[in-house]
Amino acid sequence: MEVIELLIASLEREKAEIEDKINDLNKQLKHIDQLIIKHKSEHYANFTNERLSKKNIDRIYFERLIVEAIKKSSVGMSTLDLRLHFKKKLIQLNYSTLRSYLSRMRDREIIRTKARTNLWIMNDNTNNN
Repeated sequence: MEVIELLIASLEREKAEIEDKINDLNKQLKHIDQLIIKHKSEHYANFTNERLSKKNIDRIYFERLIVEAIKKSSVGMSTLDLRLHFKKKLIQLNYSTLRSYLSRMRDREIIRTKARTNLWIMNDNTNNN
């Protein structure tokens, strides 16, 4: 083997090690994000006097994710934007379930659509923590 081939092989091994470390850090980050949202969901459930159960914890969890994503957006987010946002963060949420959550949140006046658009925004009179 030539020196250049040894160097390339060494660099490729080093790159693979770094990629493994990045994957591990991303998994840790995702876990921490999930814990933060879980605790925010519990806090929100207590704040709204909503009973927290195994049945509704997922809904509350995803509603908090939706609220946070919409709040961070300056112009609002479409349903597809939200779906892609969750996919990018490696959060599994079925598209039809997302639509169902959005409809329920709209019915409870937590969010609404921006005039003449398909963008979801926070409802002006909503006080979400």
